[in-house]
Amino acid sequence: MRQRCFTETTAEATIHYQIVDLGRQLYVWAAVGNPKLGNLCMSIPTQMDPIPAVATLLPSSANSESSSVAQRIALKMQRPVLCSWNIPGTSPMLEAIAERRLLQELRDMFGTQQQQVQEQTGQAAHAEGLAGAQPATQAANS
Repeated sequence: MRQRCFTETTAEATIHYQIVDLGRQLYVWAAVGNPKLGNLCMSIPTQMDPIPAVATLLPSSANSESSSVAQRIALKMQRPVLCSWNIPGTSPMLEAIAERRLLQELRDMFGTQQQQVQEQTGQAAHAEGLAGAQPATQAANS
């Protein structure tokens, strides 16, 4: 299990982050001000739809972007994501800064791993395509 905790100070606020690699899924938390778990959403990529499915596990009374952020991260990482996003919706610039920094940290943590998975997936698909093409070629030559 890998974990990364960090803080970023902007002109508007101090943002606290935590990323936990739970093996097959990620837990992502971001908050401004007092560290708290105000809401929690889970998003899972599916083969049925290009947009990952999302569910609210711990609702919040505040306007929250947790579900949207969880979907975007799940789409980029191709893994289930638990997301608690406690950034005030009153500042779109702060939300953009926080999400950009979070994605940069995820790329730093998983960049080479994600590239290897994509390469392996591409190689496997290529090999399957070749394997599927060989019997047809042999049948044509017979």
